[in-house]
Amino acid sequence: MRYFILICVIVLISSAGYAADDPYSRNVELHYRKVVETLKEHNITGPFGEEVAKYALMRQILEDGTNRPHHTSIVGMYPGGLNERVMKNRLGLSKDHPVYKLYTVPTPEGTSSYAVAGPYANVLSAAAIALVWDEYINGGVFSVKRAYIDCWNLCCVLSAEIANKTCSEEQLTKYKEMSQLREEAIHRVNSMYGPNAVSVKQQVKRLEKEFRKFQQYE
Repeated sequence: MRYFILICVIVLISSAGYAADDPYSRNVELHYRKVVETLKEHNITGPFGEEVAKYALMRQILEDGTNRPHHTSIVGMYPGGLNERVMKNRLGLSKDHPVYKLYTVPTPEGTSSYAVAGPYANVLSAAAIALVWDEYINGGVFSVKRAYIDCWNLCCVLSAEIANKTCSEEQLTKYKEMSQLREEAIHRVNSMYGPNAVSVKQQVKRLEKEFRKFQQYE
């Protein structure tokens, strides 16, 4: 019996060490709620905000890498267009911002990319990615299936009602019924952002239990 208990303890310690060494899991613990709260400031709130934040955080980690300090973030957003609209108009960033410096850096491909510097710049970049997805949906520049546009926007409305505790049972049921289409819509805009959307989705699924620890909604 003593040996069995000892083996169990060793397994538990090993599992805990593995989780601690997993940079994706560590980022969920440290930064997920910060992304959720930032998106809330930009009207992507409630359970939909939590869902979008999962994918946006995993995409940010994929773009930034797991070793870059959180106070610097470069997530492959080229200057101009809707990226500029998100960074400058929606997030209010600039090179003269009192907290977050927005600047450009060269890329290995010979182009340039936005970079953000400041405390938890990675969180701001994850929120920026989600807002770029919102621009894909509502900006009228890219071709997105009408079903995904309608789903995204209705989920924003219903999710806000859920967060405010003003939704009806019918609205709550409608939101839950859209889970598959909602996931497809998020995957579509994530694919539009860049390659490796499948990897992002796999990380979200792998870390579902970790995310659940920090979620307010089912």
